Amino acid sequence: MRTRHLMALFTGVLILAIILPISLSIWQAARQAKMQFYRELDDYSNRIVVRTLQVADQAREALREADAHTAASCSPEHLLTLRRIAYTHRYIQEVLWLRDSVPQCSSLEDHSVAVTFPPPDHIAPDGYRTWLTSINDLGLDHQMTAMGSRQHMVMIDPVSFIDVVPASEEKIHTMLFGLDHQKW
Repeated sequence: MRTRHLMALFTGVLILAIILPISLSIWQAARQAKMQFYRELDDYSNRIVVRTLQVADQAREALREADAHTAASCSPEHLLTLRRIAYTHRYIQEVLWLRDSVPQCSSLEDHSVAVTFPPPDHIAPDGYRTWLTSINDLGLDHQMTAMGSRQHMVMIDPVSFIDVVPASEEKIHTMLFGLDHQKW
């Protein structure tokens, strides 16, 4: 009887000595992978916020430059200024001059096709109006982000807000477990 108890105790200790370290290793690996994933996700999110602010600041700067110009609206000098603004600001695709939400001229053409922009989707605290719209003076069905001041509007490709965000320098190490009631 005593030998039987010793054998059971020895077997139990042996099983525990094998299963416990393996279980702890799996738990630690899953915990580290999850922590690293969240760190990289936070880092990526921070880069997206920085890029979004950079694009929005550049749009505001372009609008300030366009609004500061004093030449007659849609004159050759005004059109040249709009072209220069669109050319020198990386994220700006087009600069438009508006009258009552209708483009009159743009950095791409002298006289725009008469389209009317809807009311803005959002008005920022600083007074700038923003849209996500496929309405444009070129007749293309392409979603663009627009930001406008009182008389000028800049068109921004929405991909500019997230384009070319560098990936993490570290490789993502993950461990996947499949359980019916809980997924890692």
